[in-house]
Parts: sequence; structure tokens; C-alpha cells
Amino acid sequence: MTWLFEAVRAEESTEAGQCEFDNLPIGVGYFWDPTCEMGDLGCDGDGKHWQCRLCGGGDFLAVPCPASSCKFPAHPYVPYYWDVDCEIGMVGCWADGVHAQCRFCGDFPYTGVHCPEGAEPPPAATCAFEVEPETPYYWEPGCTMGMHGCNADGKTVQCRFCGGGGFADIRCPGSHVCHFGAVPTVPYFWDPECHDGMLGCKADGVHAECRFCAVWPFETVPCPESTAPPQNECRWPQRGEPSVPYFWDETCEMGLLGCWADGIHSSCRYCGAGVYSEVACPEGLVGNATGSSTNLRGNSTRR
Repeated sequence: MTWLFEAVRAEESTEAGQCEFDNLPIGVGYFWDPTCEMGDLGCDGDGKHWQCRLCGGGDFLAVPCPASSCKFPAHPYVPYYWDVDCEIGMVGCWADGVHAQCRFCGDFPYTGVHCPEGAEPPPAATCAFEVEPETPYYWEPGCTMGMHGCNADGKTVQCRFCGGGGFADIRCPGSHVCHFGAVPTVPYFWDPECHDGMLGCKADGVHAECRFCAVWPFETVPCPESTAPPQNECRWPQRGEPSVPYFWDETCEMGLLGCWADGIHSSCRYCGAGVYSEVACPEGLVGNATGSSTNLRGNSTRR
């Protein structure tokens, strides 16, 4: 449990300071560790602050990375963690498009990837019901007015009904509707067929439909299978497309900044903003902006 204590301490310390790299490190993570001392492995990672510590890869594999070492342009709506065993092609890896070790877990389509202790939970939905409805609901970034189930609370378009009543055809993301005090290490999902007494049901102790799966003693409960993701196209969980531009880059490979942007396809690449500013967005893409964002979609032969 030592690594967990270190990771939690590191996570709590990230607000105390910030690393300042002239060039972002490749293949390793970093975080702010106020306990760093002269000579400690990974400390003085940016050459400017002793508390800036490298972790989770290369010569610094022995230093555990907290989930905050993943650098998302916006907090994703799927749990994630730092997995030193991630490799190209493994489901959920390269979740932030920067680090191969940053991995989605626990929720569809990454249900089969177990979340370890210390995984980062998704942000809470911010629906504003005056009276709590019986039908489950979640926060859907891809909602538009008129889309089935959206504007559930009558106030925010992104608030969406799911998994029951007239909205049974909308899959509820377990990480939004199950209410755990901490992300469990066993995969789980929302099963509308669940009832008290069925194996794995009422996993969170609150909702009968919240169900554990795949791992002992729930190995006889299959996790829902994700449909095969489309090829030559980025795919975002729960249609939660980011505000950072992205495109399809066949030249992507391990270590290139921005690749594996959606955590599913190696060729899905961030570009043109934030930490991805040095990745030029190609001109003349076949595609269009998504919603009110500046996301670019399509194929590219950029090299």
C-alpha cells in the first residue's frame, strides 16, 4: 500500500506548485511533490524546482505516478489512472494523448479495464432537478436540444435521462449513475435488469441496477461488450468530444505528442491548442466543426 499512500499524497500536493519544463518530458509522468529532497529519485525534474518530480516510466519507474500526471485538456467523463504496463494497442491506453501510461478504466467502453485504487473519478453530473426523478440520468457533453433524453431537468441541455422508462434505449454510464465513495477496483456497469438478490447487483449499496462484473466473485456476470469502434475516425466515450482540435494522422506512432487522443485509435491526434500547440492542424481536412467547438475531423496525410 506504500505506492498508494505516495500517489494520494502526490495527488493532494498538485495544487501547491507547478512544474515548468522548457521541453515536456517524453515517456514519463510528473507531479508536484513537496516532500522532495536533494538526491531523491525524480526530484528537480524540470531543473528549476526540487518539488517537480518525474515518475512512472523510464529511469523513474520506481516512483509511482498519481492520476494527476495525466494531462487532459478537459476532465474526461470516464475514470482513469497511470498504468506503467500500458502498451500501444491496449484498450484505454494513451488516454490523454500525451502519455502512453495514462489509461481509461471501469466504464464503457473500457469496462474490462479494472480501475485500481487511486483511480481518478469522473466529474459529478450537475443536473438541477427541483424534485429528484425516479429515472436515472447523467451528464452528456454531446447533448443537443431535441436529442432523445436531453434537457432532462428542463434547465441544462447536457442533462440526459437514461436506462429506464421511455429512455431504456439510452445506456447509462455506470460511473455517472452509480454512487461510490471511491472508484472500485472491480469493473461495474448499469444493468436495468438488476434486482436485489442478483449476483453483483446493488454494487454501490444504493442502486439495485449498479452491478459488478467479470472479476471474482462476479466472474459469471459478463461485462457489457463494447461495439467495435469505427476505423479512420476518432471515437469519444459518451460522445464527450473535447474542446481541443483533433484529426486523423496515419503517421502517428508511440511517443508522438497528441496521438491516441481518444484512447482507442493510435491515429487520433490532438493539435493546435494548449500542450498540443506544436502539432499543426492540417489545412483542407475533409470534415467539419463539431457543435460550437473547433474540433476538426477527417483524414490527413500530414508527415
